[in-house]
Parts: sequence; structure tokens; C-alpha cells
Amino acid sequence: MTITDGVLAEPTDSLQLTRQQRDRAAGLIARFLPLGERLEMTTRLVNLRLAADRVRDETFSVLVMGEFNRGKSTLINALLGRKVLPTFATETTATICEVHYGDTPRARLFPFEGGPIETNVDDLERFVAVDENDPSKPSPYQKVEVYWPVHLCRNGVVLVDSPGLNKSLSHEERTVNYLRSVDAIVFVADSQNAWSRSEVGFVRQIPPGIDPFFVFNKINLVDEEDRDRLRRSVTRRLAEIQPTGVRRHYFVDAKRALAAAGHDTEVDRSGVGEFVRDLQRFLATDRAAVKIGAPARELAEAVREARKQIPVRRGQLAMPLQEAEERVDAQRRPLAELVERRAAIVRRIDEACDDLVRDVRRGMRQFLADTAAKVPEWARLADVSVKLSVNPFTADEVAKEFMAELGEKIEERIAEAYLEWREGRLTVLMHRHADDLGEDLEEDLAAFESRLEGVRSGLMPDHMRVAGSHRDQDGTPLARAMAAAGGMLLAGPGGAFVGARLGPTQMLRSAIPQVAAGVGILMFTPLGLAGAAIAMAAIGVIKVFGGMQMVGDKLRTAVANEFAQNITAGAADRAEKLGDEVAAEMKKFGATIDQGLAVRIEELQNQLAALRENRNRDRAEMERGMAELDAMETQLDALDEGIANLLAGLGPAVPAPRRG
Repeated sequence: MTITDGVLAEPTDSLQLTRQQRDRAAGLIARFLPLGERLEMTTRLVNLRLAADRVRDETFSVLVMGEFNRGKSTLINALLGRKVLPTFATETTATICEVHYGDTPRARLFPFEGGPIETNVDDLERFVAVDENDPSKPSPYQKVEVYWPVHLCRNGVVLVDSPGLNKSLSHEERTVNYLRSVDAIVFVADSQNAWSRSEVGFVRQIPPGIDPFFVFNKINLVDEEDRDRLRRSVTRRLAEIQPTGVRRHYFVDAKRALAAAGHDTEVDRSGVGEFVRDLQRFLATDRAAVKIGAPARELAEAVREARKQIPVRRGQLAMPLQEAEERVDAQRRPLAELVERRAAIVRRIDEACDDLVRDVRRGMRQFLADTAAKVPEWARLADVSVKLSVNPFTADEVAKEFMAELGEKIEERIAEAYLEWREGRLTVLMHRHADDLGEDLEEDLAAFESRLEGVRSGLMPDHMRVAGSHRDQDGTPLARAMAAAGGMLLAGPGGAFVGARLGPTQMLRSAIPQVAAGVGILMFTPLGLAGAAIAMAAIGVIKVFGGMQMVGDKLRTAVANEFAQNITAGAADRAEKLGDEVAAEMKKFGATIDQGLAVRIEELQNQLAALRENRNRDRAEMERGMAELDAMETQLDALDEGIANLLAGLGPAVPAPRRG
């Protein structure tokens, strides 16, 4: 029996309600599609069909992340009611592990090459654990799926156990790259040692729109008389780090909860019971609002655009032949200017991308140069537990062990320095570029939308013209729609949420730093063949210099030089690669904006084509056309009402769309 079987029966009804909300959202999109087809909103329909696919996806991914030895796997095992995932006091998980619901326990391995491999759950340890003899050795598996009869996962919830964040940069890369696709995050820290510098850095990388669960494990190791003071201290620090405020934080004893599986009282005493109940309520309500809310807002935007087309087409049907011809001719040049404006906006994004990439590369080269200069001091001060020996039979192996441990210490210092640079200078740099690009985009998109409305009004009779786009402090509807689309690409649903509510500048400010967080994870492996050669020379060093202090100094110098040379030699390539990866993400962003602007231009082109066709219609056809437009307007009214009701049911976290 798992913990969630005992304490979580009622929230399942909420998950069923969420499924009904997904069905309602998909149904609303399906009702709009034929209307969009009749109005020839071709590109918009492609996006809505993709949105419908997102709505139908019932999966809720819950990423459990944190530094090594914080109890992530133990916490998941407590939810499973048995030790399923391996747990040790040293670094353990090297591979992403997904826990799905399954009536029968089983596991599937997904190698980087080849198809999935079925295996027994009891054999997981040898597949997902870190190789003790070579901790830096990459895992051959990109992920592992575990199927287990756990109540929490019955309704599509997937628990994701991630590698520790501060021991291996390759393991960190897997976790950070996973961030964009998750629906919820559980950040596990140690109650006795919360908020290291690296932990603060990782919390600040969490995508916008996601309000994490913070689980402070091992509270049982804190003296009872000190626990209240510690809770206040940790919570106060959390309030400083987390911009959304302190809402979901728990102090737990995961081992106690695992041992007490099936005994509700003991589970509650461990603190895990409250955490799990809140997690499932969140998955059934708040997080569903973000997941369903983004496609619902996209549908609302499509309905708004369709509603604008109806009076245009109505006026065009009733327009005298000569007037229709004059209006078509009058809008040819403004429409061509819109195409030119679209190209200019994309060029501005490309130029901003080039500037950003140039500065990122320059900053990376400077960081690597500074790091190479610091390595000798780090090597000199490193506390190495291995003691060197003059015994000729063991000196070689001892020297290797000494250098391996020293190498790990230096790698840890490099990782800390990289995180500090990434969260400090790199973030400041990228925020500056985000602000500049965001402000320019808001102005450009406002001008584009104003011209767009001008062309649309020019196709209508004078008495039916509508007012231009409303612009508030967060930009025009077009700017927010573009920001939502770009935010989805750069930072997932959270980025889309920020873009839809706050516009391009705030979306870019929150999302662009994640581009660098998800790429550019450094890999330093200097103790390869050259390091082995140095180790083989250790006996010679010992024979020549004799004294252990001098031998140790020489070995430290040799290792430091190897690291520094590796960093310096690869600086240009690493900077180039980071720039290339940032550029690739930003180019995708530019393509997304370009596509969004193309949708608007295409809709106008379709209206021009329809106006040309109307010149050849007789009175009976005109009346049928008017009746069809009346029916479409009634259907749009019903869709608006359905969208408003859907979003109201999702809660206040989702802003209501603007009509008209």
C-alpha cells in the first residue's frame, strides 16, 4: 500500500473535473474550426489544432529536483510505499527516472541508441546509479520509466526523479533541460543546510508561471527545541528568493514516511501527508488552469479576430461595385507596407540576437580566462583526504587517487564559479538585452497593429468602421499574443502565461536567461590521457623530490596546470558553442513572431480576395451570405460565453480574455 492510497482519495474527483475541463476546452476549439475555415483563417487554424493536442494531453509532469543527498529519491519512494529508486549517502541518480501508474510493477530503459528495453524494477539500481569507479561517466540511458501502482499517478501524473544539481554538470544539464516541459516542480532541500549559493541559483532558474513546492527534508535531524527557529529562518530566506512569495513549503522526514507507508497518522507526523495532499490538489486545479488556460486564451484571440472579420464582410457584401473596386485598389499599397513592416520586425529581432550572442560569447571568454587564473589557488587550497606514500609498490595508485580527488574538488569549484557567473553577470547582461528588445518589439508591434487595423477599416464602409486596438501598460492585444507564443517556445507554459499577461518585455526578461541556463552547461574532463600520463610519472616525482609536501605541491601544480590549459585551450570553442545555442533558440523565437505576423497579413489578404468575389454576386447570394454571417456571429457569441465560463472555472490565476 502506498502513502497516497491512504491520504488521497477525495482529490481524485478534482482530477476527474480537470479532465472534463480539458474536454470542454477541446470541444470549444472543435466548434470554432469550421468557422475559421469559412473565414479562411488558415494559419490560425494550424495553431488551434496544435492547441487542441496540448489540451488533450492528460499528463501532469512533476519534477523532483535539488542537490545531491537531499532525499529526492527517498521522498518519491515514500510516495510509492517502498524503496523502488536507489538511495545512498553519495551521489546516486545519473538518469532521469519517470514514475508512471501501472497495475503491475515494471521498468523500461530508453538508451540513447536503440529501442526501449524492458527490465525488472528490482534491477534499476545498476542502470540508474552513478558509476562509483567513474562518477563523471555519462549514462547510456536518456531516461528510465517505472510503472508502479501508486494512486497519485493514476490520473496521468508522472513523478520525475532527477540527477543531483551540484555534483556533475552533465547531470545538471539533464535536469535543467527538463524544466521547460514540466507542469509542477518539487524542490527538495536539507532542513539543516538550506539555501546554498547553488540552490539559490537553481531556484531562480525555475520557469515563470510555476509556483514550486519546497520540501525541506531531514527535519528529524534538527533538535526539537531548534525546529521553530529553523523554520522561521528558512521561510524568511525563501521569501527573499522566491518572487511569488511563500506559499508551499513543508518540513518533512521522508525516511519516516517511507517506513510508515499505509499508516496515515505516522505519515502525517512525518510532514509528507500534508505535502502530498496539497500537491494533488494543485495538480487538479491550479496547474490545470495554466495548462488549459493558454490554449483557451489562444482560442479567445481567434474568436476576437473572427469577430472583427464579420462586420467587414457584411459591409463588403452590401458595398456597391464601384466602391468595392476603389477600396481594393486603395489598400494594395498599405498591405504591401505591412509585409515590409513584418520583415523589418524580424530583422530587428535578428540584429538583437546577433548583439546578444556577441556579448554572451565575450562574457563567456572572460569568465573562462578568469577561471583559468583561479585554478592554481583552488588546487593549492583544496582539502584532499588521500595521503601520498613513498612506498614504490603503492605510490602510483595513491598518486592517481590523490589527483582524482583533487580533480573533483577543482571541478566543484569551477561549477560553483560557473553558476555564480551565470546567475550574476550573465543574467544581468541578458536582462539588459531582453529589456532593449522587448521595448523595441512593443513599439514595432503597436505600429504594425495600428496599420493592420487601418487596412481592415479601409475595406469597410465608412459607417461600419471600428476603433483601433486598445493599448494598455502591457501593450496591444497583438503584442501580448506574440509574447505568449514566444514565451511558450522559450520557457514553456509559464513563459506563455507571462507573455499573455505582461507583454514582450516582461516575457523576454523572464525567459531569455533560461535560454542560457538550458544550454552552455560546461563539461571539463582534463584528467584524460594527459592526466593519466602525469599520474604514471608520480613515482618519478616521488623519487626525485622525496618529501611528501613537495610531492603534493608538484602534483597539485600539475593538475592545476592541466585544468588551466584545458580551459584556456577550449575557451574559444566553448564560447562559440554557447553563442550558437543561444542564437538557435532566439532564431526560433524570431520565426515564431514572423509566423504570427504572417497570420495577420494572410487574414487581410483573404478579406481582399473575398471583396473581389463579392463584386460578382447577385442579390440572392448576398442575402445568403448575410444570413451565414449572422449565424456565425451567434456561434461566436456562444463560444465567447463558453470560453469565459471555462476560464472562470479554472480560477483567478487565468486572466479573462478581452472581447471585441
